[in-house]
Amino acid sequence: MDSLRGGLRRPRAVVRSERVARAVRPGEYRFNPDFLGDRDERQPQCVESAMEGIAMTGMTRLIVGFVLVLVGIAGPAVAADVFSACSKNTTNKLRASSIVVNATAVCKSTETMRTWSDVTLFGTNTNTAVAGNGATCTLGEIILSAGPIANGVAANGQLLMISQRTALFDLIGTLYGGDGVTTFGLPDLRAAAPNGLTYSICDLGVFPSGR
Repeated sequence: MDSLRGGLRRPRAVVRSERVARAVRPGEYRFNPDFLGDRDERQPQCVESAMEGIAMTGMTRLIVGFVLVLVGIAGPAVAADVFSACSKNTTNKLRASSIVVNATAVCKSTETMRTWSDVTLFGTNTNTAVAGNGATCTLGEIILSAGPIANGVAANGQLLMISQRTALFDLIGTLYGGDGVTTFGLPDLRAAAPNGLTYSICDLGVFPSGR
């Protein structure tokens, strides 16, 4: 900053072509003959160099920020998790408390260990178990089975005869399809089932009651 008359101060950076100009307000300049001098002759170069430095610093920050964003999006390669759990031999039901990740489940002598990966965790080779009976279940209950025989009937979105599943029809009606006269539908859970497992619905069991 240089001193002006009356004790005021002016910016060191001035705009010069053939004459020195002083900023009055943004976008307006007036001729200022008071500050012609040798030191002022160097001001445009100083200002230009400073602006170039600021521009380069901003560009460097922009490039670095862009690289960091790309790294954040891609992220490091992560190995797929492997799940392990135990299913009861008589019912093929998975024991929820036995599920572990990247470790071996500790199963009882009456259980079988099952494993699957989260790479394609759901919807592959699912709901292949045939209908069967196991422990008493509640009508409409969804059961996850690991073996070839389900406790109930696989929930594949198929239509069932009302005359053969009257109690289940009374419970879910035509919520999942059917004409409501001779047929009704089951939910289709094939895409939601873990790979190799079966989601079945209890079709012969205890009718639930409200509380």
